[in-house]
Amino acid sequence: MDRRKRTILIVAVALVVIGILAFLLRPKRDSESPASSPAGALTSSSSGALTRAGGLTNTPVLDAPEPPPPPPPAETAVRQVAMTFAERYGSYSSEGDFVNVTDLFPIMTERYQRATERELIRLRQQPRASEFSSTTTVVVKVDVDLPDGESSREATARVLTQRTDVRGGVTPRTYGQTLTVQLLKISEGWRADSAKWQE
Repeated sequence: MDRRKRTILIVAVALVVIGILAFLLRPKRDSESPASSPAGALTSSSSGALTRAGGLTNTPVLDAPEPPPPPPPAETAVRQVAMTFAERYGSYSSEGDFVNVTDLFPIMTERYQRATERELIRLRQQPRASEFSSTTTVVVKVDVDLPDGESSREATARVLTQRTDVRGGVTPRTYGQTLTVQLLKISEGWRADSAKWQE
């Protein structure tokens, strides 16, 4: 096939495809016009109002907005806070300047936040490691203990994690470790009050 015929064929196929797309994507027309509606019949306008033949309009009654969903059950709320806390608390690098911990201040109790701030002051005064290191933590499972059920104001979460340490040029080491998080319920919701890694 010579070049001229090939070009004509490509243009013809493109026009057919464009024609098919234009046909499929065209706006739909109403089959009835308001003038041909039987007396008393309703037609819909673009605003959502219903119009009776003769020009009378029925505006639809809008439903009241749905109320906000109820707060999650205590166990679910504790689990969510504990998971977020463990993954962030356990993931850090030597170049991060403890941002993993400071990012958690909003979900800590005031007492725990103050104690953590004092510990960070102490840690920042220590010399930094010369080579890069990091740890990544992923939650595997969370066990929640609510001593008084849904009415509990205290909870314990045992968070089983998988952690991966990278140190300099050494092969990464992956291991499991459990973080025990004590939580208190305050007016804003559940907050971490202490956390301790199990050896």
